[in-house]
Amino acid sequence: MREHLTRNRVSILSAWAVLAGALLIPVGIIRIGAALLLMTFFPGFLIWEYAGFEEKTPLVCVLCGTALLTVVVYYCAWIVWAPIPLGLSLGSAMILLKRDTPLPLIDRKTVYLLGCILFMLTYVYPWTDYVAFFPPGDEMKLHLLHCSTILESMNLPSGYAPLYPEIHHVTQPLGYHGMAVMVAQASRSPLVPVSTMVGILAASLGCVAVYMLGKTLHSEKVGLTSAFSFAGLSFLFHQVALSGSYPLLIGITLQVFAVSLVIQAVTQKSRSQFAVAGLACAACFCVDLNAFLPLAVFLVGFMIVYRSTFYILASFLLFSLPPLARIVFPPLEPLEVMFAGEWFSQSLNSLKEFNTFFFSMGPLLLIFALFQVCTVRRVRQVVSFPVAVGGLYTVCLCIPLLSSILVPVWWVFDPVFIMRMVIIVLSVLAGLFLAQILEKRNMTWFLSGLVLVACILHVSDPFFILPQQQPTISDDALAAYRWLSNNTTPQDTILNFQSSGDSSTWIPAVVGRRVLLPYHLYYKGDNAMSELNLPERFTDLATLKTLPSSEFSKSILEKYGITHVYIQEEDGIDPEMVEDSPLYNLEFHQNDIYILSVTDEDPVLYTPLLYLSAGSVPHGVRSYFSLPAGEAVLLGIHYADTGKGNVDIEINDVYAGTIFRFNTDNHFVAFFVLPPGEDIRISLFPYASSFYIDSLVLYSHEME
Repeated sequence: MREHLTRNRVSILSAWAVLAGALLIPVGIIRIGAALLLMTFFPGFLIWEYAGFEEKTPLVCVLCGTALLTVVVYYCAWIVWAPIPLGLSLGSAMILLKRDTPLPLIDRKTVYLLGCILFMLTYVYPWTDYVAFFPPGDEMKLHLLHCSTILESMNLPSGYAPLYPEIHHVTQPLGYHGMAVMVAQASRSPLVPVSTMVGILAASLGCVAVYMLGKTLHSEKVGLTSAFSFAGLSFLFHQVALSGSYPLLIGITLQVFAVSLVIQAVTQKSRSQFAVAGLACAACFCVDLNAFLPLAVFLVGFMIVYRSTFYILASFLLFSLPPLARIVFPPLEPLEVMFAGEWFSQSLNSLKEFNTFFFSMGPLLLIFALFQVCTVRRVRQVVSFPVAVGGLYTVCLCIPLLSSILVPVWWVFDPVFIMRMVIIVLSVLAGLFLAQILEKRNMTWFLSGLVLVACILHVSDPFFILPQQQPTISDDALAAYRWLSNNTTPQDTILNFQSSGDSSTWIPAVVGRRVLLPYHLYYKGDNAMSELNLPERFTDLATLKTLPSSEFSKSILEKYGITHVYIQEEDGIDPEMVEDSPLYNLEFHQNDIYILSVTDEDPVLYTPLLYLSAGSVPHGVRSYFSLPAGEAVLLGIHYADTGKGNVDIEINDVYAGTIFRFNTDNHFVAFFVLPPGEDIRISLFPYASSFYIDSLVLYSHEME
């Protein structure tokens, strides 16, 4: 008996000591993985043992610990500090020692699930630069900004200060961000690789969650084949991970895990399992709202049939008190209402979004799921408990399509993302079909071929047909970031020319400098568009592009306190034209990236020559204005920003540009360079609504 006790204690102490010692290894990836395991495995194992679940796979303990860590982040919102989860891990190990609990064994099932995880990692891990890799897809620009703020202040932010103090709300749950920061503190590693590795590793546990769901509804074999279907046959993880949407993937993982625990707790009627199921639901809420909405609908539907679900609801409320106290949904301003309504409509009606949803399922996954549906012949199979639960789960994923009617804060949800979660149900159906094939005969050759086909599909990267938000970082951009970090101060503001799709929008997250058009400008729910005056910024940006040397540009630079300009050749602006301006001085140039500093030189001055009142221009028809050229070199259109729809401008039958309207009732001016020595014939074509012009002004160069 004493030998047995000693063996259990030695194994627990050795495991904890090995992981703690790995934090000292001078290899960043090892330290990151060790820190994540140290913070999740032992607390998760203790909770799992306390609840008395039958499943003993170590990976499930890691998943349970991940759920706990995201909740702990909110309970430690005022001091996000790595020693807190590390101390929790050590305390859990001590309790396990006292209870003489043997560590879970790594059996064939665990090896199989590890194989699924490794397979998922092979097609999203940046193998080409595996130590100091680039930031991931564009979605991480916002998440990395929050991580940087948490790391600097050591608490969960309530706004976008210090870079953007105008924005007072953060509607994005911060469980993933706090977890990444704690791992970064414990591993002493840079935030970019830590946030990427934590996102990839935690999200790859999705196949473990799908295994739990398949096993809970059917059997262990179905759970294993369902995990394979999710990892190898679906493209959800591949597609979403490439865009850097790690919180969404982790939220889906926790959502599926919570559903399986809810089903187990209700059928077993165990109070401790009720508590763990509520913890998993709270963890999903702490990570991603898109993943939590179907889970909330599922809980409500389950509660109608099983009254014991109220205990899970009570547990969820207990663990969710901190995030519920912090969550704020500010009412949308008219500008956000216009953009959010248009975005929501396009997300449901766009063929591009339908292609994204369809190809994320995977052809083999869809075929096997349809085969399984077609093989259901007996009425008993149709009305069985697993089928009823799966049907309820599917309905919960479809209901958010009506969220603009049913949910008051519909603008924070993405219906396409939520609909793509139906892949979980398809994975279980496909796993059930594969399990039935294996029961009838030995189909090793078939499964081997299936694995080979899955490898070919994922390695060949079939997403070239989709508009993916791939990483926008290059070696030139990294060199530019280093220059900005070394030669600018945190109080400086950088002028950039795009709010997405280029490397300039990484500057706030990676360098910690404010840019004129940040990536989160269009993020729904935070009122960033209205707080940062999106229409005025876009109008001013057009002036900076058109007249980089003018007095108008100089006043705009002074208004925003811009000290440097970041230009990428794909931004649609000629770098040489800006470089020749007396207002800028070239500081950095590497291939297609330019950085210029703002000077104190005098700008080019313009003198008004002619004022012409115009009035309202009807929409849907082209209106013309004829003006004498004379010495005029510049046209200014002073207009009222009312109505919707853009306005196309032509000068002498040549397209000159587009005026974008935001229906703000403000008054702006748009400048257009005139052709020399010609009479001017201006045509305007407003879309959607009439265009009101205050005046047309012709300018000439001021004579010295």
